[in-house]
Amino acid sequence: MFASIYTTLSGGLMQERRMEVIANNLANANTNGYKKDMPVFESYLTAEGKSDNTSVGAPSASENARNTENLRAYLDKSTMNVMAGTSKERVANENVFVKTSEILTDFVQGPLKPTGNELDLALEGKGMFGFQTDNGVMYGRNGTFHVNSNGELANADGYKLLDTSDNPVVINLQEYESVSFSVSGEITGKREGQNFNIGFLKIAEFDKPQNLQKVGSSLYRNINDSAGIREGDDQSTKVSQGFVELSNVNIVREMTDMIQANRGYQTMQKVVQSIDGINDKLIQIVGRPI
Repeated sequence: MFASIYTTLSGGLMQERRMEVIANNLANANTNGYKKDMPVFESYLTAEGKSDNTSVGAPSASENARNTENLRAYLDKSTMNVMAGTSKERVANENVFVKTSEILTDFVQGPLKPTGNELDLALEGKGMFGFQTDNGVMYGRNGTFHVNSNGELANADGYKLLDTSDNPVVINLQEYESVSFSVSGEITGKREGQNFNIGFLKIAEFDKPQNLQKVGSSLYRNINDSAGIREGDDQSTKVSQGFVELSNVNIVREMTDMIQANRGYQTMQKVVQSIDGINDKLIQIVGRPI
């Protein structure tokens, strides 16, 4: 009976964690370049009170990153497993619990919005801009830029955009009539009918995006050093000037998932209440004089 309570509680905690992730996605639905998070849960079994650390039906991280629908289907299946338990043959000797395996990021590209600002940039493809921060080079896709007091191109949080030499991009707007960015990231300034090369944007593609860790401000840290990074001619990402990439959060889908998580949590509460009622009856009946 206690195992049943713990199983139910683990399911309730799972739904609570889902709610937290969904709420964070909704809070960033209007954040340019934001990529939604998706929680992955794993079932594990205990036999006669001993955990065997067995993962039940958990897809690999790479498979989840490539296929959002498979991830969502697995998430729904995990909920059902906790609510329904395992097969009758296994329930006698085993208890199934659920835990958060990891939080994956969906790197699917968001829609592009035209702004008409020559310093706004959007990326079409898997690449990311490189930024200079106090903790080293970070990566992101929020392309809303401005020129700071030092003539450096920076984002809204003040992080400086880097060129291919890992130096801040410097643009003297007073020196040029206009500034253009090619699809490959080349920066050109126009003055008196002539074009002058300013530099090239640092754009990196990652063979294993699951190695990217969110650090806030729509930035990511590559936790696997330089492994699997392609830059320059080796990457195929295109730059679109005068556009920004919006969040890839689908508000309607997130609201639907939130309703599902809330109902799942309520179901777990009812199960706990039912078990508690059964325990009360057992206490009242067992030991009663016949």
